[in-house]
Parts: sequence; C-alpha cells; structure tokens
Amino acid sequence: MPRIKYPQGSDLAVTVSQAARELGISEHLAREMIKTGQLRSVKLGNKLRRVPRTAITELLEGNNGNAGSG
Repeated sequence: MPRIKYPQGSDLAVTVSQAARELGISEHLAREMIKTGQLRSVKLGNKLRRVPRTAITELLEGNNGNAGSG
C-alpha cells in the first residue's frame, strides 16, 4: 500500500477535531479512540491535545499498534 503524502508545509500534528474530519468520524469518536489507545495523540500543557499526522496515517493503513491484540 502506498504511503499517504501530505502537502508540503502541512502541520506535523493537528487538532482532534481536524483529525476527526480527516478520518471521516465524529470528534467524540476520535476522543474515544484516543482514550482507548486506538489513535495516538500528544498532550501539550494542561488543555491542548494534538494528533500527529503519522498517527492518522498509521490508523488508515491499519498499523495502529493494536493488531493482534485481544
């Protein structure tokens, strides 16, 4: 499967809301996926949370680290 390429100059990490839009899911579901470890995120300070673009790519490619668990 080809790697997903993002436009040059795009952010390395996006808001949870933006990640949800890119994944075609609700923000609520994106936050649940973060809580359960299905979607990686980075917490910045007390309130800010960002989703690395690599985490979105991994999820879309099925490489989110949860394969085979359960």
